[in-house]
Amino acid sequence: MYSYSKDPTRSAALAAASSYAQARSALAAASAWMAASWLGRAATALLRARQERVAIDELRGWDDHMLRDIGLDRMHVEPAVRGLYRPQPQDAEIPRPPPQSSR
Repeated sequence: MYSYSKDPTRSAALAAASSYAQARSALAAASAWMAASWLGRAATALLRARQERVAIDELRGWDDHMLRDIGLDRMHVEPAVRGLYRPQPQDAEIPRPPPQSSR
């Protein structure tokens, strides 16, 4: 009726896990190749640009009160998403040049 074997490669569960591990290692190798190739870098740049555009469009849909709640003005939405805007705290001292004497 049932066959029993001590060989772990004949077990269906272990064979499935083995094929899963092989597929996972193949995917990791393909991912490493894509990351190192110009095509992979271009695809990553396109994906990042798309994600930034979606975030910018979402934040532009917010009203001014919601933007102020997260510390942004409407004019700072795009630089904030791209990582180019670093807001200063409201109570921070703004550095000013020393007054010049008129002698």
